[in-house]
Amino acid sequence: MASNKRNFKALAELFKPRFLHRLAMDDYKDLLSEVLVASGSIKEFSKIKRLPTLFKKAYSALLSHCKYEYVYKTAILNDVFLKYHNFNSAFYTTEFYCGKSKADIAIFNGCSTVYEIKTKYDNLEKLDKQLRDYRKIFSKQFVVVDCKHLVNVKKIVDSSVGILLFQEDGALLEIRNAVEDAAGIDTGALFDCLHKKEYKDIVHKYIGRELAVPNALEYASYKKIFVELPREDAMSQVVERLRSRSIPTQRRALLEKSPSCLGQAIIDSNLTVSMSMSIISKMEKPFAII
Repeated sequence: MASNKRNFKALAELFKPRFLHRLAMDDYKDLLSEVLVASGSIKEFSKIKRLPTLFKKAYSALLSHCKYEYVYKTAILNDVFLKYHNFNSAFYTTEFYCGKSKADIAIFNGCSTVYEIKTKYDNLEKLDKQLRDYRKIFSKQFVVVDCKHLVNVKKIVDSSVGILLFQEDGALLEIRNAVEDAAGIDTGALFDCLHKKEYKDIVHKYIGRELAVPNALEYASYKKIFVELPREDAMSQVVERLRSRSIPTQRRALLEKSPSCLGQAIIDSNLTVSMSMSIISKMEKPFAII
């Protein structure tokens, strides 16, 4: 079957939380068959005997024929985060809200870094607004682009914004590094990144006591004090709190047992301990498509 008649995009379903949850619950075969039939891949996948091979082959097809957002995130996870950081010392997250914008990937380590992805299927209409929102929270910003957008992105973003080019083989090429700049950090925006316990702990530490206010007034009362913190102090406290968030131990074990192409899907999926253990056992056993 010619590649232009195949729906490779259907294989993306294998890297979504729904499939991992069904896999963990031993209720995946109907969905898997639907995906393979829809993609026109049932014949070539039918002889696969190991689950890791299934994911590797599906990912390879996506990388060759359908470079959607997931393959970009996978490159950032493996070639940036796991290469230079780890889950013990840094916080990695996707779909991170920054006001009315939503960052594709955020990393909080010694500083805060954001990655905005623009695949060949995206346009650049919102990029300027997105970066303005990100500057309120992140001291470093990167745009990760398909070659289709490279020239225009260079025109749109200022010289402090880093640019990474997503290449045909899935590797990232640094066109320009980001310049760390915390001048635009907004303490009010930082506050809104925190969970209640996190912002309460920071304020208690800052003023040396708890606030005695009604529950309905807690948010406004704590925020009023938080925004008075020096920008550098507020930023360091937020980074410290976010770094303390971590994925569960069993999900980390699943990451270690799984092919690297599945890592982003595991992070995005809210798998329980038992679900993670179930998938780990399947990774190690013979596997049949049908």
